[in-house]
Amino acid sequence: MATQSQEKTPSAAAFNKMFEGFGDDFGTNFDSLMKANAKAGQVWMEQCSKISRELMEFTNNRWSKDVEAFRELSECRDPFQAFQVQANCVQSAMKQYIDEAAKLTDMATDASVSCFKSIDEGVRSATSSGEESGRKAA
Repeated sequence: MATQSQEKTPSAAAFNKMFEGFGDDFGTNFDSLMKANAKAGQVWMEQCSKISRELMEFTNNRWSKDVEAFRELSECRDPFQAFQVQANCVQSAMKQYIDEAAKLTDMATDASVSCFKSIDEGVRSATSSGEESGRKAA
């Protein structure tokens, strides 16, 4: 008497029948795609880690600059000097934020390209072996 889980699990023959049109190397191709997907995930996590480190470094740097600006403000002896410190601080911060946004954009683009490259290599590998098995069958 079959248990309930055995009744729901398709046999190997039934599984193979579902994928008949994919060629004899379906398992190999599927494995190749799964490895490419895992590689893309690994690359993505590495790139996200780099971006996170960059953001932490930038934030730390900006906090240091802001503290320095407050120190300079505390030493000002007249309103014009205070205005100059504020203007310099804002100008410097704007430049740094714009530069950082460009850098993060480049890093995110590189991360995406790296992930898609990993996936593309896996798909090309799977489809080329699938095409070869299709030619052999014909």
